[in-house]
Amino acid sequence: MIVIASLLLGTLIGEIIDIEKRLESLGNSLQSKVKGVGGSFSEGFVTASLLFCVGSMAIMGSLQSGLSANHEVLYAKAVMDLVAALIFAAAMGLGVAMSAVPVLIYEGSLSLLASVASPYLSNAVVDEMTAVGGVLLMGLALSILEIKKIRVGNMIPGIFLPIIIMLFMK
Repeated sequence: MIVIASLLLGTLIGEIIDIEKRLESLGNSLQSKVKGVGGSFSEGFVTASLLFCVGSMAIMGSLQSGLSANHEVLYAKAVMDLVAALIFAAAMGLGVAMSAVPVLIYEGSLSLLASVASPYLSNAVVDEMTAVGGVLLMGLALSILEIKKIRVGNMIPGIFLPIIIMLFMK
Protein backbone atom coordinates (compact mmCIF):
# COMPACT_ATOMS: atom_id res chain seq x y z
CA MET A 1 0.00 0.00 0.00
CA ILE A 2 2.91 2.34 0.69
CA VAL A 3 4.19 1.88 -2.86
CA ILE A 4 0.77 2.65 -4.34
CA ALA A 5 0.22 5.68 -2.10
CA SER A 6 3.72 6.95 -2.88
CA LEU A 7 3.18 6.54 -6.61
CA LEU A 8 -0.21 8.29 -6.54
CA LEU A 9 0.88 11.21 -4.37
CA GLY A 10 4.26 11.46 -6.09
CA THR A 11 2.64 11.56 -9.52
CA LEU A 12 0.22 14.25 -8.35
CA ILE A 13 3.11 16.36 -7.03
CA GLY A 14 5.16 15.72 -10.17
CA GLU A 15 2.27 16.65 -12.47
CA ILE A 16 1.75 19.90 -10.57
CA ILE A 17 5.46 20.73 -10.83
CA ASP A 18 5.63 19.14 -14.32
CA ILE A 19 9.10 17.70 -13.87
CA GLU A 20 9.11 15.96 -17.24
CA LYS A 21 8.34 19.20 -19.10
CA ARG A 22 11.17 20.92 -17.22
CA LEU A 23 13.56 18.09 -18.14
CA GLU A 24 12.53 18.35 -21.79
CA SER A 25 12.95 22.14 -21.69
CA LEU A 26 16.41 21.70 -20.22
CA GLY A 27 17.24 19.18 -22.94
CA ASN A 28 15.94 21.52 -25.66
CA SER A 29 17.90 24.41 -24.17
CA LEU A 30 21.08 22.34 -24.14
CA GLN A 31 20.38 21.19 -27.70
CA SER A 32 20.10 24.78 -28.92
CA LYS A 33 23.48 25.60 -27.35
CA VAL A 34 25.26 22.63 -28.94
CA LYS A 35 25.87 23.17 -32.65
CA GLY A 36 25.24 20.43 -35.20
CA VAL A 37 23.18 18.17 -32.95
CA GLY A 38 20.22 16.30 -34.40
CA GLY A 39 16.65 16.35 -33.16
CA SER A 40 17.01 13.41 -30.76
CA PHE A 41 19.24 15.31 -28.31
CA SER A 42 16.38 16.18 -25.97
CA GLU A 43 14.90 12.68 -26.16
CA GLY A 44 18.29 11.13 -25.37
CA PHE A 45 18.86 13.54 -22.49
CA VAL A 46 15.45 12.94 -20.89
CA THR A 47 15.42 9.18 -21.45
CA ALA A 48 18.94 8.62 -20.13
CA SER A 49 18.43 10.98 -17.18
CA LEU A 50 15.32 9.12 -16.12
CA LEU A 51 16.80 5.69 -16.72
CA PHE A 52 19.90 6.40 -14.67
CA CYS A 53 18.05 8.21 -11.85
CA VAL A 54 14.98 6.09 -11.09
CA GLY A 55 16.56 2.66 -10.77
CA SER A 56 16.88 0.73 -7.56
CA MET A 57 20.67 0.85 -7.71
CA ALA A 58 20.59 4.66 -7.87
CA ILE A 59 18.52 4.77 -4.70
CA MET A 60 20.20 1.92 -2.82
CA GLY A 61 23.70 2.90 -3.88
CA SER A 62 23.26 6.55 -2.95
CA LEU A 63 21.68 5.68 0.39
CA GLN A 64 24.36 3.12 1.17
CA SER A 65 27.03 5.64 0.23
CA GLY A 66 25.54 8.30 2.49
CA LEU A 67 24.68 6.03 5.41
CA SER A 68 27.74 3.80 5.62
CA ALA A 69 30.33 5.34 3.25
CA ASN A 70 30.21 2.13 1.20
CA HIS A 71 30.35 3.13 -2.47
CA GLU A 72 30.49 -0.34 -4.06
CA VAL A 73 26.92 -0.26 -5.41
CA LEU A 74 27.48 3.16 -6.99
CA TYR A 75 30.71 1.92 -8.61
CA ALA A 76 28.91 -1.11 -10.07
CA LYS A 77 26.06 1.14 -11.23
CA ALA A 78 28.53 3.52 -12.88
CA VAL A 79 29.97 0.69 -14.97
CA MET A 80 26.50 -0.52 -15.97
CA ASP A 81 25.41 3.05 -16.76
CA LEU A 82 28.48 3.54 -18.95
CA VAL A 83 27.62 0.49 -21.04
CA ALA A 84 23.96 1.55 -21.31
CA ALA A 85 24.97 5.14 -22.13
CA LEU A 86 27.18 3.96 -24.98
CA ILE A 87 24.31 1.96 -26.44
CA PHE A 88 21.80 4.79 -26.01
CA ALA A 89 24.25 7.36 -27.38
CA ALA A 90 24.60 5.34 -30.57
CA ALA A 91 20.85 5.62 -31.07
CA MET A 92 20.02 9.00 -29.50
CA GLY A 93 23.20 11.03 -29.73
CA LEU A 94 24.98 13.53 -27.50
CA GLY A 95 22.00 14.19 -25.21
CA VAL A 96 22.73 10.90 -23.44
CA ALA A 97 26.17 12.17 -22.35
CA MET A 98 24.62 15.36 -20.97
CA SER A 99 22.44 13.24 -18.68
CA ALA A 100 25.50 12.83 -16.47
CA VAL A 101 24.79 16.23 -14.89
CA PRO A 102 21.33 15.45 -13.47
CA VAL A 103 22.54 11.99 -12.43
CA LEU A 104 25.44 13.52 -10.50
CA ILE A 105 23.12 16.04 -8.84
CA TYR A 106 20.50 13.39 -8.03
CA GLU A 107 22.80 10.69 -6.67
CA GLY A 108 25.04 13.22 -4.91
CA SER A 109 22.05 14.87 -3.25
CA LEU A 110 20.66 11.50 -2.18
CA SER A 111 24.00 10.53 -0.63
CA LEU A 112 24.31 13.82 1.24
CA LEU A 113 20.70 13.77 2.40
CA ALA A 114 21.01 10.14 3.51
CA SER A 115 23.69 11.07 6.01
CA VAL A 116 21.41 13.80 7.43
CA ALA A 117 18.21 11.73 7.34
CA SER A 118 19.76 8.52 8.67
CA PRO A 119 17.50 8.38 11.77
CA TYR A 120 14.44 8.14 9.48
CA LEU A 121 15.83 5.68 6.94
CA SER A 122 15.10 2.26 8.36
CA ASN A 123 15.51 -0.83 6.21
CA ALA A 124 11.74 -0.85 5.65
CA VAL A 125 11.78 2.73 4.34
CA VAL A 126 14.67 1.98 1.98
CA ASP A 127 12.87 -1.16 0.76
CA GLU A 128 9.72 0.87 -0.02
CA MET A 129 11.76 3.54 -1.83
CA THR A 130 13.46 0.83 -3.85
CA ALA A 131 10.10 -0.74 -4.73
CA VAL A 132 8.78 2.60 -6.01
CA GLY A 133 11.96 3.00 -8.07
CA GLY A 134 11.42 -0.46 -9.54
CA VAL A 135 7.89 0.41 -10.62
CA LEU A 136 9.18 3.59 -12.25
CA LEU A 137 11.78 1.56 -14.13
CA MET A 138 9.02 -0.64 -15.52
CA GLY A 139 7.12 2.47 -16.65
CA LEU A 140 10.26 3.83 -18.28
CA ALA A 141 10.78 0.52 -20.09
CA LEU A 142 7.24 0.73 -21.51
CA SER A 143 7.99 4.25 -22.75
CA ILE A 144 11.36 3.34 -24.27
CA LEU A 145 9.82 0.36 -26.06
CA GLU A 146 7.01 2.66 -27.25
CA ILE A 147 4.39 0.33 -25.83
CA LYS A 148 2.79 3.07 -23.72
CA LYS A 149 3.93 6.67 -23.17
CA ILE A 150 4.27 7.13 -19.41
CA ARG A 151 5.46 10.43 -17.97
CA VAL A 152 7.89 8.78 -15.55
CA GLY A 153 9.69 12.04 -14.82
CA ASN A 154 6.57 13.35 -13.11
CA MET A 155 6.48 10.27 -10.90
CA ILE A 156 9.93 10.79 -9.37
CA PRO A 157 8.69 12.51 -6.17
CA GLY A 158 7.03 9.19 -5.29
CA ILE A 159 10.46 7.71 -4.61
CA PHE A 160 10.87 9.94 -1.55
CA LEU A 161 7.36 9.74 -0.12
CA PRO A 162 7.86 6.43 1.75
CA ILE A 163 10.04 8.41 4.20
CA ILE A 164 7.08 10.64 5.10
CA ILE A 165 4.43 7.91 4.94
CA MET A 166 6.43 5.60 7.23
CA LEU A 167 6.85 8.43 9.76
CA PHE A 168 3.07 8.58 10.15
CA MET A 169 2.81 4.80 10.45
CA LYS A 170 4.91 4.64 13.61
